Amino acid sequence: MGFPKTGTTSLSKFFSCGGHEAAHTWAIPNRTHPPPPLGTEEEEVKPERCGKCIKANIVRKRPPLEGCGAFDIWSDCSYADWVDKTYDVDCYFPMLQGLAEIHAAYPHATFLLGTRDPDTWYKSVSKWGDLEDRLIHCNATGFPNGNINVHNASARRDSLTTLLTTQNQLVRDFVAQHPSHTLLEVDIHANSSQTTATKLSQAFGISSHCWKNIPPNKGKVNSIKQKELEEQLVLENGVVVEGPK
Repeated sequence: MGFPKTGTTSLSKFFSCGGHEAAHTWAIPNRTHPPPPLGTEEEEVKPERCGKCIKANIVRKRPPLEGCGAFDIWSDCSYADWVDKTYDVDCYFPMLQGLAEIHAAYPHATFLLGTRDPDTWYKSVSKWGDLEDRLIHCNATGFPNGNINVHNASARRDSLTTLLTTQNQLVRDFVAQHPSHTLLEVDIHANSSQTTATKLSQAFGISSHCWKNIPPNKGKVNSIKQKELEEQLVLENGVVVEGPK
């Protein structure tokens, strides 16, 4: 349930290490569990953004994860892409825009909220390609939607750090109002790595050795272009929910 750049690569790898099927950014529609043998027709289904699959289901009044693949863990299912070459951004954040629908379909889901110091998080966002600009121009509720002085560094930082803290509190408030969910918050900062590993291990019964704070591939960051966005990892948003039964 965390925001982009709050450690979902590390979180998804943790669960994969523990033997769970984890969808990270991408989903394989209608994929069975476990994966079919290589070379079969189903194995060759092209993956798509899990956020796009979730959004399409919600628009059609279906369970959010229906047909998106038989995964145990759903991580990094938000996206924010430029529309053509304008400042319009096609964006969707399930933990904000689809939270009520996720609750309705999966009332006992476990929500995992990765947290970071807001200023540290902002520095990470600002160094990840043009992610900062895409978040600033996203028109989802609560986002700046370009309604700030985009040339003012302080305004940009303040708008996004406020967005982060507000979103985190929204998740906490939602779980307080819907206590059928379990909410686990973990600080994904490297300095608290051992504490995070122990907390995750105790909560999910997975060896603490599976936790590694994995930095994004910086070599890819410098080469990100809009035409490549569909093929690159560009957002990090931690979501752990029940998969379809």
